[in-house]
Amino acid sequence: MTRRPVIVAATVLAGLTSTAAFATWSHVKQPTSVSGAVETLSAPTLTAPSTGSSSSKTITVTWTQSKTSVTDVAATGYNVTRYAIDAQGNPDAGTAACGGTSQTGLTCSDTVPVDGKYAYSVTATYKSWTKKSAANSGTVTVASVVVTHSYALTGPTGNPTAGAAFNVTITAKANSATDTSYTGTKTLDWTGGQTIGTSPAFPDSLPTSASFTNGVATVSLTLFKAGARSLTATDHASTTYTGTLSGSVDSAGVTLAFNPSGTVTFTLNQTKNFTVDVPNDAYGNAFTRQNPLVVNLGLSSTSHWSLSATATGTFTATLTLNITSGPAGNTFSVKENGNNNNANITLSGTVTATGFTAPTSDTVTE
Repeated sequence: MTRRPVIVAATVLAGLTSTAAFATWSHVKQPTSVSGAVETLSAPTLTAPSTGSSSSKTITVTWTQSKTSVTDVAATGYNVTRYAIDAQGNPDAGTAACGGTSQTGLTCSDTVPVDGKYAYSVTATYKSWTKKSAANSGTVTVASVVVTHSYALTGPTGNPTAGAAFNVTITAKANSATDTSYTGTKTLDWTGGQTIGTSPAFPDSLPTSASFTNGVATVSLTLFKAGARSLTATDHASTTYTGTLSGSVDSAGVTLAFNPSGTVTFTLNQTKNFTVDVPNDAYGNAFTRQNPLVVNLGLSSTSHWSLSATATGTFTATLTLNITSGPAGNTFSVKENGNNNNANITLSGTVTATGFTAPTSDTVTE
């Protein structure tokens, strides 16, 4: 009779021990068990980048899908880590890559901060479970190419004339190649534009925009100030696109007057002086001679006389004519050779010489 309390106490103690043990196991989170199998999460495998080099700082990272082992449920997210590799080949502690956000797909693009060597790992997540890739990706060496943008401006083959419109081709460049991605209407800023005259004033006409297709646009310009010119066009929104066009603009046509009045009589082998008055063109550009003025007198290319002189000033030059033989008829033609501008020569009055008479006017190409 005296042992029963001991037995009861032992039974109670055993019951308490069993209850405590059960409570302890119930706080441990275990994978789902199906038919006795333990559920686990498979590790993703990185498929890119592989060991190699890249000229871009943007690296594409890809991996295989991670799933639960028994219920075959896909992981719900992936966290990508980037490791900078030092000169000895050792990775640093790692930095969250691909924007630092969990990825739901199986690829992402990561932009590295500087050139160097990098490797990646990826960790799958499913509920509270995580599983990191068994190995890091290959090491990619980033040596980015610095892209320099610019404009190349191409004008006409010859000098444009003051007051006359001409086309300029603008080509957007990425380094030395045409930047075919540069497309659409771009606002242009210009430097180097000039105005000639005051009343009236003639400012250069420069386009404020250009429509690019595959990196190329054509625009129309009209310049009024003659002489050496340099113009620079720049994309207003992206100022790295800029380029300069340099060259010369010819003055517009002018009227040249030979001996404004009176009659000049010549005798063969006699030397006479002609005074040529050269006014400004319609926009106020001075007509400055850079080469001798050559006037051919004759009925054909095989019967002519020449006079030559260099301008002594911007507006006036004195030319000497020595007639050494006469043409077959009584008239001769007048023309100017060797220059690029257009000009009209007007002979006022009658110029006579023994055996022939000059016409009253003619048009020359200078």
